[in-house]
Amino acid sequence: MKFKYLIYKDRIIILSKIIFLILLQLIFQIPDFYILNFCFIYLYIFFFITINNDKILLQLLLTFILGICLDIVSNTNGIYAFSLILFVYSRYNIANLLLPKINFKKGLRISISRIGIFNFLIILICPIFLHNFAFYFLENIPIEAKYTFKIFYKIILSTIITSFSNILLYILSKA
Repeated sequence: MKFKYLIYKDRIIILSKIIFLILLQLIFQIPDFYILNFCFIYLYIFFFITINNDKILLQLLLTFILGICLDIVSNTNGIYAFSLILFVYSRYNIANLLLPKINFKKGLRISISRIGIFNFLIILICPIFLHNFAFYFLENIPIEAKYTFKIFYKIILSTIITSFSNILLYILSKA
């Protein structure tokens, strides 16, 4: 009986973290916090989900549902959904490329102690960059030549801020 209680307690803690991060993301979308508009906190949820070959379709479905919800709130016509699916799919494939010896059928929770700092940063930064690249280019269609530098600036700045905030959240969650 005590074991079932611990399982439910863990699920409630995870659900409360997800709700907190979504609310935090919505607060960051307020125009007064201009620098924070480049920060995609919700990526933390999907970065630290276990990598599991058997459940990739479920993860992509959950990603699509959250992306559509963010699209409805932000009125962005599928930009969040596409970018999030690209993020989860690229994270899965980059992890499989960098860590071929690990059996992902058992499931792997991303952590620095298991995969090392270099692999951790690659698996974190590359999918965030791809997410930001897709998000900002889709947001700015049609792309004019005079705005490409501004778009790349947003991509690089957003990748740095989002990566830093995800690392900070990871460190705080381990403390």
